[in-house]
Amino acid sequence: MNLITILIIAVALAMDAFSVSISLGIHGKHNRKKVALQVATMFGLFQAIMPLLGYFLGNLFSSKLYNYNNIVAFILLGLIGLNMIREWYKKLSGSDVLNDGTCEIEPSMTTKFSRILLLAIATSIDALSVGFSFSLIKVNIYLSIIVIGIVTFILSYIGTLIGCSIGYKFKHAELFGGLVLIGIGFEILVRL
Repeated sequence: MNLITILIIAVALAMDAFSVSISLGIHGKHNRKKVALQVATMFGLFQAIMPLLGYFLGNLFSSKLYNYNNIVAFILLGLIGLNMIREWYKKLSGSDVLNDGTCEIEPSMTTKFSRILLLAIATSIDALSVGFSFSLIKVNIYLSIIVIGIVTFILSYIGTLIGCSIGYKFKHAELFGGLVLIGIGFEILVRL
């Protein structure tokens, strides 16, 4: 897998973190740069750790799946992509962003460290599955996790700074990310 493909996967994986970081930016208006750094660091770290964990777990089972590597990778990436599209649709139909671009702020939502940690874990679950699929194909896992971590850090930092002021314009980010992952899954399947 080449660097461009890894970069595309990294951007697709970071769409969840980017979307969540925009909403977190709403709550950090008084200290936005500090909150942005916390969010970006935590999201980037977990997006890098999870594919590595998935990769090592995948290696434990890869000998049993060797003849089906490309098919399994296609199915995993396709399911992740479909799930991202489902989440996008769910958010779109029950959106907390009003038509004029302003937000309804949920009072219980805060930028406490524990909440950021939970969100970092939740947004990186897809990366665990991608790491598993990486173990089934030829990929430099260390380069991949570095790229995924850095891309997620940058997009999360930017997303937090953007906040909800223009967040409504990015409501289709998860749809884009899901479609990209499905497309990469097809590309892997075609290599059979």
